[in-house]
Amino acid sequence: MSLFLRFLLPSGLLLMLAFSSTLHAATDAPMFAGTTLTIHGETYTWSSATEENYDHNDIYTTASGQSVTVVRQSNGDTVTFRKVEPPVAAPLQAKAVLTLSAEESARIQRLERKEMRNLSVSATVHAGGVTVLRWSCHGKDQLRAVSNVDFRHLAGLGSLEKEKTVYTIFMGLGVEEGALSAEEAQAAKLLPTDGRASLVLLSGSPVAAKEDAQALAGMEALLDHYAAQREELVVQFEQREVQKAAQALARQNAQPPGPRHAVVHFWPLQPEQKAALMAQRRRRSPEPAKAGTTQQPSNAGGKEP
Repeated sequence: MSLFLRFLLPSGLLLMLAFSSTLHAATDAPMFAGTTLTIHGETYTWSSATEENYDHNDIYTTASGQSVTVVRQSNGDTVTFRKVEPPVAAPLQAKAVLTLSAEESARIQRLERKEMRNLSVSATVHAGGVTVLRWSCHGKDQLRAVSNVDFRHLAGLGSLEKEKTVYTIFMGLGVEEGALSAEEAQAAKLLPTDGRASLVLLSGSPVAAKEDAQALAGMEALLDHYAAQREELVVQFEQREVQKAAQALARQNAQPPGPRHAVVHFWPLQPEQKAALMAQRRRRSPEPAKAGTTQQPSNAGGKEP
């Protein structure tokens, strides 16, 4: 495709390209019927063909002499290049003034009074819902722990608001079928079995620095949120799993996709656009030295010769 574009756009010919919002829209997709082609209700008739870089190029023309080029690829896909008139720029509209409701204004004011913190979490869920955690809150060192909370239930939670703090949560989530390490398994035995959301810190998790204390407070806030919203979070997770399974089954049973057909509309640059582009190129390119002159090297040492 790129080779065809280089053929279509030789040096010195500047064109603007406009790609359709969707390549498969029924109103834009070309309709082939024998030796004719219809685009936007306009019919073209096949006139000639060329072979280039493993692609087959067909030229279609109208009775008035307008033409389009159809690139046919080996897998059946086509890309049709159609020259159109330059679009007329719509007049600039005045920007609408955003008006917030009283509730939205009150919420923004409430958030502005709170401290904003980022909570970066890496969660690996093992068999039985035990999660190995690594996380930090504006600190270089990561805290490590095991938790009896299945963090898959917290997937998609982007922020958490507490009384004095708003946490923005960045979570990486994975599932591990292998067993816990010896240290992790030993720590998991200390987790409560009555369903209370909890965690046990692993060795090497510092809590002396201010950032580490903030990270621990953030994780405790996350566990409190899970305990308070457990039923809803579990239902949402189960719904996501059902939806994923349905999508996987649909992909498995789907018919192989047919050939794809796209239309690329292009038009010549307008004189003012071409002048602006050439001026920009000149500003970026160094001016050649005039004949009979030489450029003196800079005095890096800072001393006069």
